Amino acid sequence: MNLTQSYLYNVAETQCSKDIDCHYAGKCITTAEGSKECECKNGTSGSLCQDVDDCVTNPYMCGNGTDVRCIFDVSVEKATCKCDNSRKKFDPGTETCRIPCKYGDCGRYGSCHTDFFLDDPVRFCWCRQGVRGDRCEIIDVCVNKDVDCGDDPTASCELDLNDNAYCKCSEKDQIFDYDAKICRDCKCGARSMYCEFKNSTKICNCQVGYYFDGEKCKDCNCGDAAESCYLVNGNKICECIDYFAQRFNQCALCDCGKNGENCSFDASGEKQCDCFPGFSMGNNGRCVALCNSTHECQNGGTCNKICQCPKGTSGDFCEKVDWCDYDKCGFMDDVECLYNKTSTEGYCKCKKNKHYYEETTRRCYECNCGDFGECILAYDAKVCICQEGYADYLLNCKRCDCGSDALNCSFKSLGKRLCHCKEKYAQKTKKYRYDDVDTWCAPCDCGEHGKCRYDDEELVCECEENYKAYKGKCKECFCGYNGYCDFNSEGEKTCHCDYGYSPDEGICTPCNCDPPGLKNIGSKCVFKDHETQCECPEGFKNIGKTCEDINECLNASACSSNTMCKNLPGTFKCECKSGFKVKEENQDPKDVGCEDINECEYSDACISDTTVCVNNPGSYDCVCKKGYYLTAPSQGQNYNPMYNTCNVKETQWRNGSIAVGVIFAVGIVSVAGYIYYKKRRTQ
Repeated sequence: MNLTQSYLYNVAETQCSKDIDCHYAGKCITTAEGSKECECKNGTSGSLCQDVDDCVTNPYMCGNGTDVRCIFDVSVEKATCKCDNSRKKFDPGTETCRIPCKYGDCGRYGSCHTDFFLDDPVRFCWCRQGVRGDRCEIIDVCVNKDVDCGDDPTASCELDLNDNAYCKCSEKDQIFDYDAKICRDCKCGARSMYCEFKNSTKICNCQVGYYFDGEKCKDCNCGDAAESCYLVNGNKICECIDYFAQRFNQCALCDCGKNGENCSFDASGEKQCDCFPGFSMGNNGRCVALCNSTHECQNGGTCNKICQCPKGTSGDFCEKVDWCDYDKCGFMDDVECLYNKTSTEGYCKCKKNKHYYEETTRRCYECNCGDFGECILAYDAKVCICQEGYADYLLNCKRCDCGSDALNCSFKSLGKRLCHCKEKYAQKTKKYRYDDVDTWCAPCDCGEHGKCRYDDEELVCECEENYKAYKGKCKECFCGYNGYCDFNSEGEKTCHCDYGYSPDEGICTPCNCDPPGLKNIGSKCVFKDHETQCECPEGFKNIGKTCEDINECLNASACSSNTMCKNLPGTFKCECKSGFKVKEENQDPKDVGCEDINECEYSDACISDTTVCVNNPGSYDCVCKKGYYLTAPSQGQNYNPMYNTCNVKETQWRNGSIAVGVIFAVGIVSVAGYIYYKKRRTQ
């Protein structure tokens, strides 16, 4: 090659003649000098725009896998990673090609997510620790046999919530025996916490109050006071809490009191106590002191070696009044708790005269209601008779004034006034800083169709049915039972009707302009002289008392060529025909139209090496290469050119010759057989 030829060759390699010579949608332009060169998209470079800048700058942008290529995405004008396998997408998190997922694809050990830090809507399975695979189906410790579940087909290796692997049995009531490496029956009953095998021996861990008898968990039946139970030589032994002992295989109360010890039950169930000297077993089953003339029984009790106490009393000498337990009369020395033989209960009484016992504070007070009232005692209870303008609060006469429009004034809890007001007045409350509150009777009248009250300082009208409050009065407001009524700023009645109704003379009346089967299309139905009037939205036409959808698809020019028109309520849409795609991604075919899909650009369009792909508008075909013929040509609705295969033509002639020879041989044999048959019959 001479210098002139070399120069022309280099120019051909670096210059373009048309746009298709420029990679990644570059444009072939003519420079001021008259030469042609490629004008590249931002992010690409090179004489023919063949280099992707980000791919060159970062050679490991797409990881180091062999099934992924770094290319330039013309639609978004930036570098992207494209996998060789069309079913896979590049996962930036793992820098590998993976099969995308949707919700529910990732099984129990993963979840389908997208990387929120990337502008990529593709989702991939995020697996739990120790789990991998496109669908999180591979558990490492199970595959590596770190957890060996043997060859039992009913056992599977699973993960628990703490990511620990274990062998799970599919059959009910079976547990995996890690020594025998098989699933075995392990039934312990309903009261078992769990069942396991140790050295191939079944072990049942029972709940409190149950024991393992070698087969399942059985109820101890020792009562609520049992801590546990166990078997000794086939006999049940109950372990009881303090102050309880075993009685007839049950834990029963067994307390000798502070004056005895060693409480137990004999074989007949009788309680046994070792009482200290001067004490004997009482009717209550405890060791009590002996009574005599020195130690007499109190509160009406009788002495018979030990005191026989009346109802409501206890103690060795009946000195305790049961009602008085838990310090019901307080802790002050001026109060005493006494026994009432009639009611067999106790009561609290002040030791000083002209004093009363207050149950709230459990103390004795002098009977005094202050300077504005008189104190009296009624059945040992204080009662305050207060002067006008005062009321009883915590047994003291306190100032209580609700104004001249009040009938009465009293106190609620925490000292708040309660005003009982005259007719057409109600209690009004005003709050000040530091929780100060003022209460009085203020005018409150909502008219004859409502009740009036105050919510603090705000007047509230509780109106009758079909009435509503407006400026402090209950005013008639009814629109029927198919809507609700309200007042506008000028006090005029306004009806808010339900769907399918409109107001006619103040009542929500059936009125619907929507076509049958459609709802809320934006139509407006009103009444004019009691007649229905329809106002239809865009895409619909008025046909009397209803709106009808306009079928835009009846217009042949509604959609461009290579598209199909689909009518929708109030509008329409254009869809690409089979074998066509929208000209611009993420655009509406109605706006930009559709173009043919070149199926021959895909490597798997024709699977046979004996065929070649030919693109057609809206379809394609796989035809035989030169020197081949189609083995089984077929057309029709189910025709798929991808699977077309061809044979060499000389094989066709050879196969034809063999077929002719076979047919000729069969003919000779048939003629010979017929002649033999005729000859046999003539004989």
